[in-house]
Amino acid sequence: MRYAWLLLPLAALWTTAAEDPVQLLYPADQSVLAGPARLVLATSREAAPPLVTVDGRALPLQRLTFDPRWQLPGKLKSTAALVGDRAQAALWCALLDLPPGEHVVQVGPRAIRLRRQTGAAAAGWQPWCQHDAVGAVQLDCGGCHALTDGVLGSVAAPGPCGECHDEATVQVVHNHVAHPLARCATCHDPHGTPLPRHLTAPKEVLCARCHEAGHAKE
Repeated sequence: MRYAWLLLPLAALWTTAAEDPVQLLYPADQSVLAGPARLVLATSREAAPPLVTVDGRALPLQRLTFDPRWQLPGKLKSTAALVGDRAQAALWCALLDLPPGEHVVQVGPRAIRLRRQTGAAAAGWQPWCQHDAVGAVQLDCGGCHALTDGVLGSVAAPGPCGECHDEATVQVVHNHVAHPLARCATCHDPHGTPLPRHLTAPKEVLCARCHEAGHAKE
């Protein structure tokens, strides 16, 4: 349990769909944003648009449904478990391009606090680490996902990743052969995490999924 405290922000972020009809996927409460970030919510497919305000002002949301052909569970297991049956779920997305300072985002009865700043996070706050492509100045999930008329498809990894991250460099950075690294979402969540390098857990935990005592698991 040496690294359990690092996982607390992620564990606190997700609840089961039965407990809350509107699930906040990204970002986490008390996150420090270094730039634009994406707000992502999940509801049932039949649900009305959630009411979201930023500092008291209504935030327009983009609705996405899942492509029926995308039925296999995702590698981002916490998010996939939360969304559940993709055929019965909808996502609601918005771009948060906040001015410097602290802000309150109200999602139905739940309020989360976000801070836009550069530099070290104050006590009680955590840096929100997301891929630059996700925090772009326009809301375009189609940059990585297959996206047609509001229907979201899968990401054919490592295809979109390889446009910026060539195989040779990836092997050097990870000190690892290329083939397993093609499953990028096994370890990284580009949508954002409180951990550096978009990791979904500490490096030692992630490596132990395939390796034990320095060797590959059979």
